[in-house]
Amino acid sequence: MNVFRRFRSRKGLTSIMSTLILLGVTVFAMIIVIGYSQTILAHQHDQMGERLVVEKVFIEPSQISLWVRNIGHGDITVTQALVNGTFYDFWDEVIVLPSPVYNPAANATEIVIPGTFDFGVYRISLFTFRGNELGVVEVDYS
Repeated sequence: MNVFRRFRSRKGLTSIMSTLILLGVTVFAMIIVIGYSQTILAHQHDQMGERLVVEKVFIEPSQISLWVRNIGHGDITVTQALVNGTFYDFWDEVIVLPSPVYNPAANATEIVIPGTFDFGVYRISLFTFRGNELGVVEVDYS
């Protein structure tokens, strides 16, 4: 009889330990999933906040001037432009502030891309400090 009591008490202890181990594994897995999802959501939130509208484009033989507005929720730092496959770095980063809803034309910002430009079609993309592409504009310079 004494032998059976010893096994019975171990079975109770084993079930409690297995329940605690499974509970710990579950909590650990949930911490990993929540941390990963928060990182992904924060990254998506930053990307969604960077929205730029090109209002006007002026092309001259020595430069391209883009007038842009920020319709996102935060400041946008433009660091590079891609014109027909060629990257142009800006020496001074261009910060585009959000435009007010009541007067969107008041906060248009000029972005100047220096270079030599001949007649033709230009495909222009702007890139932010985070590396996000803000869209593509095609312009015919004739």
